[in-house]
Amino acid sequence: DLVTNTFTLSAPMSFRALLGGTQGSLLDVYGTAEYEFDNYTVKAHLNRGSNKGVVLRYGKNITDLEQEENLADTVTGICPYWMSSEDGTVVTLPEKVLWSSNASNFPYPRTAVMDFSQSFEEQPTESQLRTKAQSYIDNNNIGVPEVNIKLSFVHLWESEEFKEITNIEYVSLCDTITVKFELLDVSATAKVVKTTYDV
Repeated sequence: DLVTNTFTLSAPMSFRALLGGTQGSLLDVYGTAEYEFDNYTVKAHLNRGSNKGVVLRYGKNITDLEQEENLADTVTGICPYWMSSEDGTVVTLPEKVLWSSNASNFPYPRTAVMDFSQSFEEQPTESQLRTKAQSYIDNNNIGVPEVNIKLSFVHLWESEEFKEITNIEYVSLCDTITVKFELLDVSATAKVVKTTYDV
């Protein structure tokens, strides 16, 4: 997709600052970009990679100690509240915690206290607070592990035994993969952010 926008340079700045990290940079103006560098040519893609349908299954074709830590730190429920800035009135839910749909699949519950005071101009009812909190759970992957995996693999499509096979799955930089945690009944997506290889 091609996106157009107005970009102006009002003062001298480094090329790195021009690309991102400062107000008025390319990232700031366009909202999102994945850069591709080729010597002196820089391309800004809305989505540089693609999703080729590659699936990694935790416990089968991936095992990773760092991922174990991510699983242990996964928030499975939230304790929502609203507080008046004028008189200190607090609204909470009778059940205190709203759990993600798959919270029972994790060995230990992990909750986070969430302040929804800015979400309502006036004091909400318990029902309104519950609806807002449930929407937050659904839209923010509560109960879905963060994916941060380092993989080492052999390029089978380059080997003599597999040279006739053309549909072997492989991923490139910025491609999206799916990681399935079958014991938890959860799927998460991850983007390839770094590749290293021996030339």
